[in-house]
Amino acid sequence: AADLDGVLALRKGMLRRMPRLAVRADLLDAHLYIVSNWTLRVPPAEKQDLYVSLQSELLPALVRGQFRAAWRDQAEKARNETTGILPSDSPDEDALNDSIYCHRVNTLDSYASANNDVANHRKPSGFSPLIPLTKNNFVDAGAEIDPKTQVGPDCVVGFGSSIGEKCSIKKSVIGNHCKIGSQCKIVNSVVMDHVTIEDGAIIHSSIISSNCYVRTKCQVTDSVLGVSFELPAENRVDSEQLTNNASPI
Repeated sequence: AADLDGVLALRKGMLRRMPRLAVRADLLDAHLYIVSNWTLRVPPAEKQDLYVSLQSELLPALVRGQFRAAWRDQAEKARNETTGILPSDSPDEDALNDSIYCHRVNTLDSYASANNDVANHRKPSGFSPLIPLTKNNFVDAGAEIDPKTQVGPDCVVGFGSSIGEKCSIKKSVIGNHCKIGSQCKIVNSVVMDHVTIEDGAIIHSSIISSNCYVRTKCQVTDSVLGVSFELPAENRVDSEQLTNNASPI
């Protein structure tokens, strides 16, 4: 947890299911706050010159201040005086521009949504990872795609990836160094780096994590395959999250 301080307790059942765990203390739980620009001009209620933290100072001040007449008067004054995206004397004045894309990812759905946004350069963000080559898709120059394969709009194919003949790729992101066989269908999905998908496989609305191996004629729908997971040939997976014991999602 972001506010963990001291001892981390783990259940024995979890250790039995996941015998190999990696615990890190150097990760930051990022939060995005969208507030009206006039709030940055309202002076803190406490005796200090400026706000240091949005989470612990500004937001609580906004909640408390709405019940105080004097604070509401200051807020109204700040609202009337403020124009533009940020106050002109703000050090972050140039932080908002068309080349920056920001999307908080803390669920599988939000991760898939972020990938779709990047693949679709027509989104309001205006952010594009690569120069579109044809049909509004983004294919790295180092990728190899069979001429008989169709890569539709809003797709990304990363460096070093290869796609066999008669495949159909729609609204999906293919990572770097992936190997996709012939007659595969990948729709509305995310395939991470170093994934192998054999002939005749169908991936629909799913996330395939790095180093996975999807064997011949498998069907994966609305599911997540964890890191380095191998799916045996001709298996059907629907609405599941599959992972090796040593490779949590």
